[in-house]
Parts: sequence; C-alpha cells; structure tokens
Amino acid sequence: MGYYYKKEYKEALKQFVRLEKLHERLDMGKSYSMFICKVNMADVLLNLNRLDEAEKYVTEADTFFTACDDAVALYYTHSVELGLAMKRGNMAEAHRLASLDDTPESVEPGLKAIRNKYKREYYEATGNYRMAFKNLSREMHETDSLVNNRQHMIAAELMNRFTQDTLQLHHQIQMQSKENDVREAHYVIAGAIGSVAVLMLVIAYGITYIRKKRLSEQMKVFTLRLQNARNRISPHFVFNVLNNRITTADGTKEADELLLLSKLIRQNLDLTGKQMATLEEELDFVENYVNVERKTIGDDFEYSLTLGDGIDRKVLGEFMIPSMTVQILVENSIKHALRGKAGKKLLHITVRRDGRGGMTVTVGDNGNGFDIRRTASTGQGLDILRTTISVLNQRNKRKTSLTVRNVHDTNGNTCGCEASISFPQGLREI
Repeated sequence: MGYYYKKEYKEALKQFVRLEKLHERLDMGKSYSMFICKVNMADVLLNLNRLDEAEKYVTEADTFFTACDDAVALYYTHSVELGLAMKRGNMAEAHRLASLDDTPESVEPGLKAIRNKYKREYYEATGNYRMAFKNLSREMHETDSLVNNRQHMIAAELMNRFTQDTLQLHHQIQMQSKENDVREAHYVIAGAIGSVAVLMLVIAYGITYIRKKRLSEQMKVFTLRLQNARNRISPHFVFNVLNNRITTADGTKEADELLLLSKLIRQNLDLTGKQMATLEEELDFVENYVNVERKTIGDDFEYSLTLGDGIDRKVLGEFMIPSMTVQILVENSIKHALRGKAGKKLLHITVRRDGRGGMTVTVGDNGNGFDIRRTASTGQGLDILRTTISVLNQRNKRKTSLTVRNVHDTNGNTCGCEASISFPQGLREI
C-alpha cells in the first residue's frame, strides 16, 4: 500500500513531483500519463490544504480529459473538484458537482469511495444527514441484494404458510361454534390452538430474521474486505511501480521505456475498473508488468509462458477470470523470490485445462521457496486472493481454489515455489 492510502501525503507528493519532472525531461508534458499524475497530485495537495496548487493541477487535468472524453478520468477529476469546492466553502459549485450523474459503468470501487467521501462531506455541511446516511448505506449494501432478496422470500413464505394455517383454523372454529352443546369447549380449544399458532409464527419469523441478518452481515464483511483489497492495489498501484523505476533511473532512460510504463498504466486502469477480465487480457498485462520489472530483478532473468494442448488466443479471449489475480501471484514471485537472488532467475507461467472446462494457471519460480513464517509481513497479496476466492465461491456452484507449494530437487532441498489457481468455466461476477 502506497503513501496515499497510509495518509502520508507529504511523502506521496514527493514521489508525484519526481514523476512530473521526469515527464518534462523526456518531453512528455502533454501525455495521458502526465495528466493522470496531475490529478493525483491535485488530490494529494487537497489533503495537504494547499488549495491554490490543487486547483491549478485539477483544472489542467479537467481540460485535458474533457478533450479526450475519458469518462473514468473525468469522474476522478470531478471528485477532486468537489473536495476543493468544499474546502473553499463554495457551496454553489459543491452543489453542482455533488449533483452530477457521471458514474461510468466500469468505475472502480476506489474512485467511488473518494467521490462518496466528498459527497458525504457536502451533505453533512448542508445539514442533509439523511442523504449522507443514504450515501453510506448504499455504498455498504450495493452487493448484498441477492442474499437479502433470498431471505425476504423465505420469511414471506413462512408468514404466508402460517397465515393460511391460521385462516383455516378460524374457519374450523366458526363451524364448530354452531354446535351449541360443545360451544364453550370448542372456544377453549380454538384459543389454545390459536395461541400456539401465533407463538410458532413469532418464533419462526424471529429465527428467519436472525438468520437473514447474520447472512447479510457475513456478505457485507466479505464485500467490504474485497473492496478494501482492490482499493489497496488501485488507482495508485501503477504509480508505485513508476516510483520504483524512478528511484533506479540513471538519468539516461529511453523514452520508449516510459511509453511502456504508460501502456501499463492504461491496462491497469482498465483491469481494476472491472471485476472480471479475459485470461488473454490478464496475461498481456502480466507480460507488460514483467517487462517493466526486468531491470529491478537483475541479470540472468528469464520469463516464459506455456499454453497447454488446445489453448490458443481465441480460447484465452473467451475465458473470464477475476481481474488482477494472476498478476498478484507474479508480483509475489518477483518481490519475495527473485529480486535480490544471486545467479539465474526463472519465472514461468503454465496454463492448462482441468478436464471439466475450467483452467488452471500455475506461476512458478526458482527462489528460496515459500516460508509460512514470513506471512505476517508479506502475505497481503495472498490475503487479497483468498478474500476474492471466498466471495466468488459464495456466488458460484463450481469452486475456485488456490494452492501454494514448494518445489524440491532430488536431494530434498527447496529449489523454488509454485502457486496454482484453478478457475471453473462460466464464473459469475462478484
């Protein structure tokens, strides 16, 4: 997680300033990646209360993204402008921006969270606590409607069943009450049976309500954990990579390297803006990511991709998986196994069918293996995957699975690690 999400805004600003200067030195001051950098700088400056500078950068970004009609980038830009209007006390402008209905279908949860934060500040400042609460509630419950609907149906079915039983009982009582010689006894029996029926109805409804509430809370926890996990890797994920490259730059880096980074930025924004991606899109992004990281890994690095029998670009382009899942496994291998390793460094990806229409992707390396004792400090990527898989398995009958194992040589020594993730065919979106 970068400086921005840790609220270390001064450190985050230093990194963006260095990135801005690098764009200018390479004569890329009008590039798309430059204006992405500027809108992020405006967001950081806003949080540092440097409002004039924030307004300058966000105005430049607004002009550029309006010209190229980039809905996602404009959504983020308008969010920063809303926060700026609130800081300046310009409630008329804040009202205009808070009323915009410009949310793209592919906008990522992290950008939604930024917009919703500033909108809640506006609602609270204008005393509209009802809308502030509604905004927060919508954000928390937008993905659990399926569970709620299912539980409402169960509760309605139970209530209908007991209502029918009660009506039938009253009908029987009316018929029996005509018999004058046993009228009093029938009233007593009817009252007892009615009380039991009502009690059973109350108990059944209570049990249903408790179960519904518990399942709703479980889904809410899963959803929020998944959103937080995705927010940690976007929208500033690629800028963390850029900052790493800037730190190691020697001042003579070719302009085409920066173009490769810009392409990686664009792919990252596309992938993190949607829940599912094709396996072809994911593998293309991974290849670009590996190419960006090559210089930081060191000499003698080899990367390979092997496709199993019957798997081609057409097959990969039709198979859907959760976005960024394979990238996380590759990033773990580079970060914890290969970077800093002496000698030859190998990274290989294998894609094969599982015999039931699904796909298994295996990421392997020749590092020192997986050490469970290090998970407290290095397990964030695996936590994100496990959370994603948990939510997927709530929504799909066929299960997704993740396995991690060490590879050993003929002498029993650890000589690498393999992480495999198996996806069933026809995954439903999270």
